[in-house]
Amino acid sequence: MDQQSRPPEPFRSDATAQLDSVVLHADALSKKVASYATLRTEAELDREARKSAFITSYEKRDAEQYADACRRVETISLATAAIEDSGGPAAAREEMLSTNAVFSLFARGFAERLQVLEGRRKPARKLLADRLAELTESGTPFLMVERDSFVHALRIFEIQLSDEISAATGHLERSRKNSRGYSPMSFDQLYGYLVAPIPQLPVKPAATTPTA
Repeated sequence: MDQQSRPPEPFRSDATAQLDSVVLHADALSKKVASYATLRTEAELDREARKSAFITSYEKRDAEQYADACRRVETISLATAAIEDSGGPAAAREEMLSTNAVFSLFARGFAERLQVLEGRRKPARKLLADRLAELTESGTPFLMVERDSFVHALRIFEIQLSDEISAATGHLERSRKNSRGYSPMSFDQLYGYLVAPIPQLPVKPAATTPTA
């Protein structure tokens, strides 16, 4: 599989690796919070079973077990009510992913992304200059030079690179300010921008003659 047909790979760095670790802990917390709904259902079923046992036997032991089951349902219900009031599992996850430490990792990540993007600009411009010189020196008319597939690909790449640099710069500033003063953006949205594939330099075709 050549470079052009290989699927683009996500951007990875030391910061993205640490963010991945934070996500694992946040997902675990979200599942733990969500589990309270299941605990409440199980507690309610147990309470009904204990109630049935008591009204069948009227034994002190069954009465105590029924009372314990009632208290357990009350305790878990209070916990689930508090969870619902605070936004539920999704809110717990997002809160854990919105700390100052997380935004610091995002700032590092976008700084690393910018460094890689900026590093692509000089080689791309050199490739374009070399190709233009090659075509011009071979006597290729100007209009044919601009229609050359490799020249076209390099100009498109420069536009994509500029857009990516502008976006990464904006996300870097957002991260440095902990998103204060910016429109809302979830962790997953910002993370998606961070790990998006880096534009790849076009590969010069084997033929050196201009192609439409």
